[in-house]
Amino acid sequence: MRLHGVSILILMMSFSAFAAPAETNESIVSPPQNILKASNTPSPWKLAGGINIYEFDYKEEFKPPFKSTESGLLIGIQLGLLYEPEKGEGGAIGYSLMAELSPSETNYDGSATDRQGNVFPRLGTTSNQFANVEGNINLPVTVGLSAYSGLGYHIWQRDLLGEGGYREIYRWFYLPIGLRANMPLGSSVSIGVDGEIKIMFGGTMTAYLDNVPEFALGSRVGTKIQIPFTFKTSAALTFSVAPWFEYSAIGESNVVVFRQDDGRYSGYQEPDSRTYQYGISFGLASAL
Repeated sequence: MRLHGVSILILMMSFSAFAAPAETNESIVSPPQNILKASNTPSPWKLAGGINIYEFDYKEEFKPPFKSTESGLLIGIQLGLLYEPEKGEGGAIGYSLMAELSPSETNYDGSATDRQGNVFPRLGTTSNQFANVEGNINLPVTVGLSAYSGLGYHIWQRDLLGEGGYREIYRWFYLPIGLRANMPLGSSVSIGVDGEIKIMFGGTMTAYLDNVPEFALGSRVGTKIQIPFTFKTSAALTFSVAPWFEYSAIGESNVVVFRQDDGRYSGYQEPDSRTYQYGISFGLASAL
């Protein structure tokens, strides 16, 4: 009987020794909850694209009877890269780089002057290439409110068609400074208000005439406001619609003097101008 009890005790100790490591192995194999949560979080890097449909209204500030205006409906293609981290990731500082190209025609309504100085109206079509590149750093201010600033570059290639037509290329840098407010309307829908100023600098206009003069443009401050509606269709995909309005201006340039074909010297100057643009953009952003 004594030997039988010892055997039973040894068997119980052996069972306990094998059973304990099994619990330890189970805890090692089970993945931590934070790893499972992280694997379901979309990447903060997003590829963005869209279409911008808007009205363009440009006017150079001449005294009558001189005038030069452009108007028409433009369509732009947008492409960009966004970094939009969740709160707590990298201080929640975001980055964006967007580019837009709008190859469109506009209606020209202006005036022309003959060699005798007579002024007469001129109507025609202008072939345009608008290009814009802008990069920003986005800083959170409080819940639902952020500020941003960066650097932008704008090019307008303006080809005046028809008899007496020629090419002009406008170029300038600008400093965007803006505030963006966002308010959720539900679990997957939100509305925002985005207002900014654009401080223009380093502007030039090159006229492709016989002498190819280049004008130094005066700097002005423009404004833009848009109201984006955002729809989150999935954890990684977002669709947006944003009506917007923008005002911009160009200051008069320096006077450039060059020799005419008949031997006379003339001075030319790019006048003050203003531009109104308003339309609606449709965008799509997908996590990478």
